Amino acid sequence: MHELIIKRKNKYKKNFLSSSGNYENLIKVFTLSLEENILLSKKDILCCLNYKDNIIIGTEDGTIKIYNINLNNLYTFESAHNSSIYSLIILDGKLLSCSSDRTIKVWDIENKKLLLTFLGHENHVYGLHKITENIFISYSLDRTIKMWDLNLKKIIKVIKNLESSPMCLDNTKEFIFVGLGNGNINIYELKTFKLINQFQAHNETINSIAISDKYIFSAGRDRYIKIWDDEFNLSKEILAHKSVIWKLLIDSSRLISVSDDKQIKLWDLNNFDNVDTLQVHSDWVSDLCSDGKNIYTVSGDGTLSILNKIPYYDCSKINLEKEKIEKSPFETLEEYQNKVNSIEKEFENRIINYEYINIGNIELIFDSYNLQDNSIQVKAYITCDKFLKYFQIKKELLTIIKIDLELAKEIYKLKTQLHLYVRFFKITDYKFYLIFKSNLIELDFKNQVLEEEKLLGIKTARLQIKPLKPDEKSLKLNIALKDGNLLNLGDTFKTPFETYEEFILRMKEKFIKKEAYIIGKADFSAINYSIENNSFSFIGNITVEKILNIIDFQKTFHGQIFIEKNKAKSLFENNKIQNLYIQFIENSKNIYFYLLIHFSNEIFYVF
Repeated sequence: MHELIIKRKNKYKKNFLSSSGNYENLIKVFTLSLEENILLSKKDILCCLNYKDNIIIGTEDGTIKIYNINLNNLYTFESAHNSSIYSLIILDGKLLSCSSDRTIKVWDIENKKLLLTFLGHENHVYGLHKITENIFISYSLDRTIKMWDLNLKKIIKVIKNLESSPMCLDNTKEFIFVGLGNGNINIYELKTFKLINQFQAHNETINSIAISDKYIFSAGRDRYIKIWDDEFNLSKEILAHKSVIWKLLIDSSRLISVSDDKQIKLWDLNNFDNVDTLQVHSDWVSDLCSDGKNIYTVSGDGTLSILNKIPYYDCSKINLEKEKIEKSPFETLEEYQNKVNSIEKEFENRIINYEYINIGNIELIFDSYNLQDNSIQVKAYITCDKFLKYFQIKKELLTIIKIDLELAKEIYKLKTQLHLYVRFFKITDYKFYLIFKSNLIELDFKNQVLEEEKLLGIKTARLQIKPLKPDEKSLKLNIALKDGNLLNLGDTFKTPFETYEEFILRMKEKFIKKEAYIIGKADFSAINYSIENNSFSFIGNITVEKILNIIDFQKTFHGQIFIEKNKAKSLFENNKIQNLYIQFIENSKNIYFYLLIHFSNEIFYVF
């Protein structure tokens, strides 16, 4: 689980706010892109959290579900509570849940069983908040806040008789900030639970509080996000959504808000501008969480949305213009040089603060993928004229990178457009990257591809299927007859990520079955029947075009089958036009085929 842990710089007595958290995100200045919507519940999802590779959700009907993102499987605690689950936290590897049934429950995630049930409130338990690995806080509509020791299995502190129900809570190392139903924010010492301060923040219920190193953010039913400084002065208020705001989350340089209006909004923590707005759910967005790489949101529509972080800046948003510096007649050379150095430093800081900048496109050449060392050729096209002009760099670059096989397969499968990013560490020190689903891959263009390597040595192979003459002239029918148009032949190419042996094995599983497919017609001519060797000539016509793409055969051809006289007469008198079939078989570890004609429950092979 990713919990925002705030480290405070203890400079003075009541330093309520603190320095940023200890989690280093992959991309700090970002917008969001929807990767996938996953339906997890038929009921409203009210809360979520991430734990290791799992997203855990609590639903309106009291169900807990654990969805493993990597394995794509879902485990359900049916009837975990008797009614709605409002909050989930992880303590020491154990899952805690709270509900409107007034209980707090502790679950063993690994063994999927209930360990404990706490009965400590007289009304809905509305939220849980982690303090340490064994200490947590619960708050309830019974107007109490309670601190629990999980090891001792008991309440160790209580705040009671609040003027209104506590609806949300966040903390720093020394203080607890509580948002109330009447719009107040109460501040308590964490150690003593003593009330330190309180102030009217909103006119209606506060649903969420989030704390950065400089500000307190609050939001709720009135649709406003309000920003408070460390002396609780209102720095700014934003009419952020069209309906109730349910949750705020701080992730790197972004504040993220979700609402009843179905929208997810990103706000810049420095200037509070709205930098992105998404609508990926069909109903209200109830909660969100982050694992550092991705943002996850849940909704009343029963879905979990996976949102990838993508860099915020592109070529159009960057400024590579320097301030013109002229020496004044009234300043010394040293003063002028100091001014130049200062402006150069400001310019460099601005470039560095852009973080990852989208300056072009990336092409991965999958035919060059090397299974032995997981390497692949990469072409980069710089489309940003500002960057090209300023740094006088080549427009087209080529390199080799190593990339995880599974990630490469995913990029190949999606056929997605990748972007080329640059990041500056100093004005003369920059690196190129590609980013796919929040995975950051460095591109080293010093590692140049040799000229002879530019011509691809590995080509994607196509399945080769050859005709085979059977040893027997006929067999009793023991195979299923199917329409060849239903045969799926879309993946008869070898992928760049498998050996030829693996490719043939995959194709065998696809083709080698007790099945024969209709692929056209055979037209017999009685005039050409040979009584001496009981042979029947015919004209074959293959009408299934995709068969012609994988077998080396003419569309129209002449053939011959051997059939005894009485059966030949019956064939011609009943219907001289028969279905033409193909059957795929294995021979000498390769794939071959027979052409067949089926008549009177017998199979006749075409030579």
